[in-house]
Amino acid sequence: GLSYDFWEIVPAEISGYVFQDGPAIVLKEGDPPPNIPALRDGVFTPDDTPLAGVTLYLCDATGVPLLDYGGSPITTTTDANGYYEFTMLYPGIYSVVQAQPEGYIQGIDTAGSLGGLVVNEYATVDPAVLNMLAVDPDGSSIVMISLEAGEMGVEYNFSVVLVEHQPPDNPPPPNPPPYVPPPRYTPFAPPPALLPFGEYHPVGSPYYIAPGPLKQLIFGGGGGPGGYTWHLSIIDAGYPRGEAPADAFVQISHSPYFDPISWTGAKLDHSLWMLDDANGAETAQFHFGMAGAIPVVGDWNGSGTSKIGAFLDGVWFLDLNGNGIWDAGDLWVKLGGEGDQPVTGDWNGDGKTDIGIFGPVWVGDSRAISVEPGLPTAQNPPKARPKNVPPDPADAAIGWRTMKPGHNGRIRSDLIDHVFEFGRKGDVAVSGDWNGDGIHSIGIFRNGTWFLDVDGDGRWSENDVVAEYGQEGDLPVVGDWTGDGISKIGFFRDGLFQLDTDNNRRIDATDKVFEMGAAGDIPVAGDWNGDGIDEVGIYRNDAAAQPAT
Repeated sequence: GLSYDFWEIVPAEISGYVFQDGPAIVLKEGDPPPNIPALRDGVFTPDDTPLAGVTLYLCDATGVPLLDYGGSPITTTTDANGYYEFTMLYPGIYSVVQAQPEGYIQGIDTAGSLGGLVVNEYATVDPAVLNMLAVDPDGSSIVMISLEAGEMGVEYNFSVVLVEHQPPDNPPPPNPPPYVPPPRYTPFAPPPALLPFGEYHPVGSPYYIAPGPLKQLIFGGGGGPGGYTWHLSIIDAGYPRGEAPADAFVQISHSPYFDPISWTGAKLDHSLWMLDDANGAETAQFHFGMAGAIPVVGDWNGSGTSKIGAFLDGVWFLDLNGNGIWDAGDLWVKLGGEGDQPVTGDWNGDGKTDIGIFGPVWVGDSRAISVEPGLPTAQNPPKARPKNVPPDPADAAIGWRTMKPGHNGRIRSDLIDHVFEFGRKGDVAVSGDWNGDGIHSIGIFRNGTWFLDVDGDGRWSENDVVAEYGQEGDLPVVGDWTGDGISKIGFFRDGLFQLDTDNNRRIDATDKVFEMGAAGDIPVAGDWNGDGIDEVGIYRNDAAAQPAT
């Protein structure tokens, strides 16, 4: 037997020191607080004092603490030399947050050998970036530390300053003399203005410089304050735009449900799928999914028939080979996180269904949206950036989509292809080929009102459509009910489907109305038999297959 190969992840690590920067600063009574950036440089030298027992937290790219398998924050403490380290790290983007030691004031912190962004009271940080972070702007944090496999980020140092107060030399007199105002003088001319020779920067003060292209955030979509955005990713059956260069591949696990490296984990034989044909007759049943998962549908490999899939907290399980079970020939993807809504569609018109999420904004979204060209639809006018090429890393959202095609495939990560701002929290994400050009665009369903991005530019514009179809509590469903190449809308209400077959986006007598499923089921739609017409189905959460008797 040949090629029984084993490969391992080379872990990365972050290390540094916590120290007292210089001797104590002695203040006399009445002295102003010390100007730390002018008095200290934050460089760890032999005359500094290392601090033992200081706690540091390992966090994600935005400063949210990472948890261990027991659900507790991952921490470490400095040793007698003031040294700390976080080892055995997967590739990704991390942050380190220091718990301020008692009895000291904050000093100058230093981003180490692999870069990063210092966030403390002395650093000047772009407010747009600061608003996306989960750290205290007046605390001690170094965020956005990018690690590749095997890299060692060193000298991520935190300094503190000791301030001592000197008692007054002589006590004040018990009865100070009365105040006598000085004589007033009338100047003959105003004093000359003192003009600075240049802009003054205190010595040692760190100033924020917009970071260069950040490396990969393995699992993007941790979210943040503010609005909701879309992140669309072209997956092309696991090989977007062909085979990726070697540096696009990573080797990771990081999933509480399933380990893509060993292809082992939670069983995906829960949750019932019932698929109908165009006449409402049941054609197939599958058990595919797990408790709490959201169903997704698409023609993942471009064969002409729709396949099923499941999404749970940013992990996608796509039935690539279409046999209705999770096996070694399927596609594992990581995009998004808890609270995100999955969305699927053919974003580039190649006949294969791609994926996306709608959820809380990511760091860097505003930058990505400002240069977003939209989807390559005919109604979307050309922009400065081509509409169907990967974004420049400097303009991309800070996040990646990671996937592995099959048990024997290689894990790869790619930048997010499109970032849109369309809708708000509470909306339900939908997608469809609204104009029949072969490319799907996004939309939202809001309590019976549909907002459809017909021209595919990812923004609300004059070419887009608003329609009233359904009511609050309905679940939207989209499909090509007639086979003319144009997606049409519909809704599911407690076991009742209503489909807008004439595409007038109004409820009328020509709509197709029928019963299927029950309250609590989730509607799905797809071309189950490859005839070019979409049919519906239902997904019943956590309905496990019954054992054979």
